Amino acid sequence: MKPLAALVGLVVACAVAPATAQAYKWKDASGKVHFSDEPPPDRKADKLTIKPQMPEDPAAAARSRDWRTQLQESGVRRQEQQDREMVEQRNKQVAENRCLSAQRHLDGIKRSRGVFRVNKEGQREYLEDQERAAAQKAAEERVERECR
Repeated sequence: MKPLAALVGLVVACAVAPATAQAYKWKDASGKVHFSDEPPPDRKADKLTIKPQMPEDPAAAARSRDWRTQLQESGVRRQEQQDREMVEQRNKQVAENRCLSAQRHLDGIKRSRGVFRVNKEGQREYLEDQERAAAQKAAEERVERECR
């Protein structure tokens, strides 16, 4: 039972003791100061004990975590905004391309002497004046709809 008590005592002592780190400071032959977690093998080094700084009040620790959370959330919001802007820009480009296509189609109907469509056999069928007027009206409506 004594080994178990000793083990429990050691665990409690480790849990209660504040975390510290060891560091060593020394000067080389040219006088340059060095810091390391291991002492140099060929010269004397000063042993430094580094204690982590604990916040004075728990609210300070909460605020510290809070600004990290805010920073992370800010990054997420920024990325979402960039994504929205990319989608908006892409949609604008698609709409602009549709408008240009509709305008070209209308321009082709207005300029061509003979407007035709290709039938199932792959041959041209020229539009009569009434069909051409209907095609031009449909093209104008498409331009109006696509180029708002």
